[in-house]
Amino acid sequence: MRRICIALLATTGFVAVASVASAADIAPAYKAPPPAPRPACATFRGFYVGGNAGWAFHDKRWVDRDAWVDNFGTDWAIGSTNQTTSGFTGGVQAGYNWQRNCTVFGIETDFNWANLKDTRIYSPDDAPGSTVLTLRDDLKWYGTVRTRTGVIVDDLLLYVTGGFAYARINHDFTVTDAGTVPPAESFGAKSSRYGWTGGFGVEWAFASNWSLKSEVLYIRFNDVLTTGFSPNGPGTVHFDNIDSMWVTRIGVNWRFGGPVY
Repeated sequence: MRRICIALLATTGFVAVASVASAADIAPAYKAPPPAPRPACATFRGFYVGGNAGWAFHDKRWVDRDAWVDNFGTDWAIGSTNQTTSGFTGGVQAGYNWQRNCTVFGIETDFNWANLKDTRIYSPDDAPGSTVLTLRDDLKWYGTVRTRTGVIVDDLLLYVTGGFAYARINHDFTVTDAGTVPPAESFGAKSSRYGWTGGFGVEWAFASNWSLKSEVLYIRFNDVLTTGFSPNGPGTVHFDNIDSMWVTRIGVNWRFGGPVY
């Protein structure tokens, strides 16, 4: 009887151990959930503000339609001039981006300071009392309102841009000749100018909410016709002022909202 009881106890223990081992094999091991996958590209959506700095090239063309210079006692005339002035430019920008997957459409406005001054003096010779033409140009500031559209490749936004442009440009032109009465005549065009702009750029989302950008813009302003009365010339005289700009610049933007990634 004793041997039977011991055998039953041994059998029961073996069955229990086998059941526990089998249950352990059947139950799946616990694993931590996998990390959320990184988005296919960075996020640029939302409002942003920033600043920029760069270099601007101001191209100017002046046309003397009525041979105004030629009426100052000499046969010397200068029908038109072309000149390029370059200098530092800096400003601020703000905008908003809409993003669908890795495609971005946005609108941006900027205002920039540019002290681009230039004075050119033309004379047929260096003799005392010779006719002298002096042209002065001063581009004080400019701005744009543009759309931007592009694609995001990893952390880089590659975009094209275009829209409306405006600027403050002053032109002065003076002819001086000691042999005429009056000895000098001056005309000028001081006004805000309007036109269009187009360009391209790249923006890098390098940290949470922060991005760096680099862009190139071409700006063309509407031509201005200046008129005036010249007592030494043919009465009313007309001048064309034709202005355009190339701007290359870098900037930094801070985006409102969540992190870039």
